[in-house]
This record gives sequence, structure tokens and C-alpha cells, in this order.
Amino acid sequence: MAQSGSTARKPRNVHYYIVAEAAARAERSGQYEQAGKLWRRAIKLAQKDVNAGWSAYRAELCQNMTRNGWS
Repeated sequence: MAQSGSTARKPRNVHYYIVAEAAARAERSGQYEQAGKLWRRAIKLAQKDVNAGWSAYRAELCQNMTRNGWS
């Protein structure tokens, strides 16, 4: 039975999640420069503040990893 009114869930933001998952894979592979680019793209795609905030945090972390040579 479908939900109606204010209790209905919005469909998942597929574009954001595709990019965010690619960014996470790049991070796990140690490709921090690529991951940072993907996280910055994810910020623009995010529809929720929490997702935009998380993406910004990860982008900054990846930028620091690249800049400081920690990869």
C-alpha cells in the first residue's frame, strides 16, 4: 500500500549517491585527488544539508591528504 500525504518518502537522490559512492571508492584506493573532485561534485548534487556537509568534509579531507602528501 502506497503512503500518502506528508508521510510519503521522497525518492532517493540517485545522482548524489552514485557520485558519493565513486568518491568513497576512490578514497579507499588512495586516489585522494580524484576523490576530492568527486566529493565536490557531490556537494552540488546533494539535496539534503547533511549530505552536502558530509561531502564538503570529505572533500576537505581529501584535499589535505593530497596537499600534505599523506597518500
